[in-house]
Amino acid sequence: TLFRSSMEKISAAYAKKGYYLASVDYRLETTEQGEARLVFDVRENQGVIVRRVTFVGNKVFKDKALRDVVKTKEKSFLGFLTGAGKYDEEKIKNDSLFLTYHYLNNGYLKVKVSPPKVTISKDKRYIFVTFNIHEGQQYKIGKVSLSGDILTTPEELTGLLKTRKGDIYSQKVLEEDLLMLTDRYGDEGYAYASINPITTPDDETLTADINIQASKGRRITIERINIEGNTTTRDKVIRREMELMENDRYSERLLRRSRERLMRLGYFEDVNFATPRGSRDDTMILNIIVKEKPTGSFNISAGFSTYEHFIFNASVQKENFFGYGISGSVSAELSRKRQLFMLSVNDPYFLDSNWSVGASGYRSAFSYTDFRREASGGDISLGRRFMDYFYAQLGYQAEYVKISDYSLAVPQVFRANDSGVTSALSLTLSFDVRDNRIYPRKGDYATVTQEISGTKLGGDNDFYRVNFRNSLDRKSVV
Repeated sequence: TLFRSSMEKISAAYAKKGYYLASVDYRLETTEQGEARLVFDVRENQGVIVRRVTFVGNKVFKDKALRDVVKTKEKSFLGFLTGAGKYDEEKIKNDSLFLTYHYLNNGYLKVKVSPPKVTISKDKRYIFVTFNIHEGQQYKIGKVSLSGDILTTPEELTGLLKTRKGDIYSQKVLEEDLLMLTDRYGDEGYAYASINPITTPDDETLTADINIQASKGRRITIERINIEGNTTTRDKVIRREMELMENDRYSERLLRRSRERLMRLGYFEDVNFATPRGSRDDTMILNIIVKEKPTGSFNISAGFSTYEHFIFNASVQKENFFGYGISGSVSAELSRKRQLFMLSVNDPYFLDSNWSVGASGYRSAFSYTDFRREASGGDISLGRRFMDYFYAQLGYQAEYVKISDYSLAVPQVFRANDSGVTSALSLTLSFDVRDNRIYPRKGDYATVTQEISGTKLGGDNDFYRVNFRNSLDRKSVV
């Protein structure tokens, strides 16, 4: 019947996920409108557990080493945290590919891994997985050559390869070399270059000659750039980060750097490029697909303490105002002992140039045990980028401080030098290669600021100071 067929399909779907003990039944219910409703009752029960993963025919690598290669893991004590022992049919099928790739990376060109044999225990609670492997012989690399369309000379290009004569054959290293050559051809404008290896093994010498055939095709020009997915960010904010424009010659390196610059903004979860052919064979359309993410935050909090009594905090911060890339923030803190108000704004591409302009202002008051300090001030800055990763900024800061409500414990010498104006100039040099300016995961950041204040600048305080900040990551994106 149709009901029985549906139940079998549901059971098969559960079995595919490892729930061989799942039971399915059905019942008919009558609604208030007099209609019949079909309800399937499913009882999943416990999923099947991978009890043992074994390998047959392996002599070079021990079972323990191969178990580290496959994604299917045996049930372990910490399996509820790591997921070990969970049955996954697709994962088991892919494990044959992982094993093959592992052997190819170690020189076994003629390895054969049969589809895994999966058996289930009588009580349908445990799975046993067996991989049959024919390893074959290990091959070393023989002659390495290039043919076809050579950009410079075969000797120069082969000198760039990591695949070298006498080394043990490695599929991974060869793939890295092919990617490097594809990028090299792409940097010269050959976006659709075809780079294919022909491997010729010699069973007597156990070597494999590799001939890399290159077909560069036509040199490509960017015909048009389209932007998709930017519901908030303006097109010009994205275009100004691009190092490729319309009518430019295609470059794989500049395309990669453009993506890095867009991701570094911190406005997008992901940035992808699609490069379909243009109206002619020597042109392409560059489609930029971005996925935006929230770039603002709003925080509000309140509390109570015996010292400050009621405490209130609120702040609003936005990194991409109205999609123009302008950042700004407003914050306030209020209590019986302190008050603080701050406002800041920064335009990293003032008037669509490489110059940045920023300004901020604040007012604060804090009642200490022996005196009250009030301050108000602000700063303005002008900066510019150099060579992508370097930034210089010149700033001016002014602050007025007033001290009042002294207690008898404060010495007279302190009262005589309390209030006054600070007028200071600053120069900041920065180096920034973080992958994301707002939420960095890797990259380096360093900044040094020199600040000088004095009566010649209209202030009451004379000083010179240097601040240095550094954040290093060995996995630099440069």
